[in-house]
Amino acid sequence: MKNRWQTESKFAGMTQLMVYCLEKLIKNRLITYSIITLLCLSTFCSCHSRTPSDVRLERITEIKLPREFVVLKDEYQDMIQDYCIIYEIKFENQSASKLIELIQQSPYYIQEVKMDNQVLHHTVNQNGQNKFWTRYGNKFNFSGQNGGTSYSIDFDMFTKVLKYVEMYD
Repeated sequence: MKNRWQTESKFAGMTQLMVYCLEKLIKNRLITYSIITLLCLSTFCSCHSRTPSDVRLERITEIKLPREFVVLKDEYQDMIQDYCIIYEIKFENQSASKLIELIQQSPYYIQEVKMDNQVLHHTVNQNGQNKFWTRYGNKFNFSGQNGGTSYSIDFDMFTKVLKYVEMYD
């Protein structure tokens, strides 16, 4: 028959083995949790960094905005795989005049446009452009498409407010 010491040492060995296994498991879980946490943080940070709205506007219109303006709204709406950006800015008097000049000098500016959409569509296709500036009364309008992304800009010459909307569908 085994003495008490041999039995305790057997349990002690099993206990040590269990402690060793638990320590390894905890270490592995900590490493796993650390990796998962880092992945989540990097995904979160990359999802919330986007190109500034004024840069996006300048890129699509190929017009360098005058710098004297006040941002009224800079909104990003996330809709799972779709998104919408609404950017409104108000220009000072001189910068609004400069913007009007830049729009009229743009290669996308169509000087005379009939109100008929078919004529406008034909004119745009003839120019080979999928984006264009037009003027209706006291407003300049920009419309463009790039793949699934559509762009719309309205610039009111009286209020000197430009509204930029970018949507991906």
